[in-house]
Amino acid sequence: YYGALGNTGGLIFANDIEREAAARYVQGIEPIGGTEHYRALLLAIDLDPDVVFFLTDGAHPRLTSRQLEKVVALAESNQTTIHAIQF
Repeated sequence: YYGALGNTGGLIFANDIEREAAARYVQGIEPIGGTEHYRALLLAIDLDPDVVFFLTDGAHPRLTSRQLEKVVALAESNQTTIHAIQF
């Protein structure tokens, strides 16, 4: 994501300008490809957040035991809490 103020990648401060830019960005996304739970979780944890809210439709492919172990280990080492919300 390229922030309205020229920021590239990473987290952006939630001021009015950035919120409007983020809304425009999300509205312009066209869904393609399939579900990539593992990659999405690794990218989220790499941002070093306190909390991740992982929204999913629960579609396949599911994480393997090894992938789940890695996600849990990374989240614990970063002290990141993951909330999975299936809709």
